Amino acid sequence: MKHTIETLAKNIHPFPSIPVFLLGVAFLLFPIAHLSVFGFPLYLSEGFIFLSIITLFFQYTPKRFFAELWSHFVSEKHFFLFTLLFLVGITLSLLLNYPDVGSLGKLKSFYIVPIIFAALIPLALSQVRDFRFLLYAWLLGALSAAVASLIVASEGIFLYDGRLAGPYQSANYLALLVAPTLLISVFLFLTSHLKVEKISLFVCGLLLTFTLFLTHSYGVWLGIGVCMVVSMWILARKKKRLFLTLLFSGIAFLSILFLLESNSEKWQSLISFDERSSLASRLMIWQVAGDIASENPLFGIGTGKFQETYLEYQQFYPPYLEWAVPTPHNLYVHFLLEGGVLTLFSWIGIIGVLGFRFKRLWLVIEEKSEIRSYALFASILVIFYLSYGLVDTPYMKNDLTLAVWGSIGFFLASLKLERHSVQS
Repeated sequence: MKHTIETLAKNIHPFPSIPVFLLGVAFLLFPIAHLSVFGFPLYLSEGFIFLSIITLFFQYTPKRFFAELWSHFVSEKHFFLFTLLFLVGITLSLLLNYPDVGSLGKLKSFYIVPIIFAALIPLALSQVRDFRFLLYAWLLGALSAAVASLIVASEGIFLYDGRLAGPYQSANYLALLVAPTLLISVFLFLTSHLKVEKISLFVCGLLLTFTLFLTHSYGVWLGIGVCMVVSMWILARKKKRLFLTLLFSGIAFLSILFLLESNSEKWQSLISFDERSSLASRLMIWQVAGDIASENPLFGIGTGKFQETYLEYQQFYPPYLEWAVPTPHNLYVHFLLEGGVLTLFSWIGIIGVLGFRFKRLWLVIEEKSEIRSYALFASILVIFYLSYGLVDTPYMKNDLTLAVWGSIGFFLASLKLERHSVQS
């Protein structure tokens, strides 16, 4: 019994440092990060991020804090240089496209704070159990949203098209909230050594999977599928037994999913190429976004202005199938429109640097290294958002933006842990 408690404490680490704890609260609050009271946003997750920065500053001496910051920058200088260019592109586009108070607020919430968040995670994390603590906090927050949504579903409350949105306005939003934590539950399950922990994580995974299925969000399902394929491809040559387990589990999961979904109205509309299907609407949005981008290639249209520009272009098209479109349903086109070619180029550069660093990390670290598995998982989280970004925009909501950059922060943290393991 004593050994079990000690192992659980080592895995979950219930008493992290104060900065790590505050970051955990930021992850925990993702489901209500966009909450407003009387029209005023509370910025709950952002508040705890800034508290974490303050406590981290006082945890070190000022000299050591800036020394750690400089060391982190030097170690990942290519990443931070591309990130700086990314911010320059966004800011320049905003200034050239008549900024207002709202667009300045979006610059803060959707670019500046998330990038600080990504840089803060590796600064605060000092060991693997800190990594696990943040993952558990993220999982617990999304699980609460999933349970609340399932309670709503039990009352028979769905959107007009039969999809589950729970307490939120969009089924896709709920799916995006839940999907990364489904991946987290699988990872924590595979890396746990406690039976009670594995059982709990298995139950969490089932609840998250059922919630995700009821959203009928094909784009999110696609993102999960890509993550499964990439994971199996990486593991195929390294861990054949785990590869075969994941392969057969994936085939079984997709087969059951297809059988359950094959008779749904949305699926039938999709495969029949219905002219009013979500796919037809998406194609029209992409066409309009492409025209907007071709006329504003250098500096884009500015932050948060796609909706009004999209409506201005309606006169050149047949009646829109969808009118409320705050983003172009593609992450890469979104960055092109928000900040022009410099921002898109910088984003591709960021992803390229991360890919190069992962390849190098994978070749250097020992096969049985614990850090290696965390680096792989962080990469899978990033891949989820990149693949989903081909068909939609996992951005422009406080928690979604923080989740994208938080995933990048986890990968940077795995690089830091690897450096420290080599030095020690």
